[in-house]
Amino acid sequence: MKSGSQTGESRYRPEAHFQGWRELPVFLYAWFGLIRVAFWLRWRNLRWVYCRLGQPSRLARPVVPQRLAYLVNSAAAYAPFPTTCLVRSLFLWGWLRQAGVEANLRLGVRKQADALLAHAWVEYEGVALNDDPLHVAQYASFDLVEADNLPGCCWF
Repeated sequence: MKSGSQTGESRYRPEAHFQGWRELPVFLYAWFGLIRVAFWLRWRNLRWVYCRLGQPSRLARPVVPQRLAYLVNSAAAYAPFPTTCLVRSLFLWGWLRQAGVEANLRLGVRKQADALLAHAWVEYEGVALNDDPLHVAQYASFDLVEADNLPGCCWF
């Protein structure tokens, strides 16, 4: 099974544009967070990463979900290696959960010729945050409701 970003499809990545220098630490947090999640997925498994990032924080901070999604996509453009939609979506979803925002991590599949393509994105209030809504509409999606449905172990 191939990921949509590995098949040469266009990525939804805006140009990095900061609203002043105050956003630089947030951008760097996103950049390092993407690298961390990519390594976790490489050395652990999806269930472990999902459990680790899905812990809601007791210290909810007010955030603008659309702005965080924009910064994550911008940070991904400057990552030292290509980040997949799964890495970007897992990190964004975990970040929103820590901020107390209820968002859904969505996975979708579609068949194209002889290949089965997979894609991941985050939805907030029914709208895709970190991807083009027209692109995600091409995928049959499902929710990752419980970590028990994922393969692997959830050890901390």
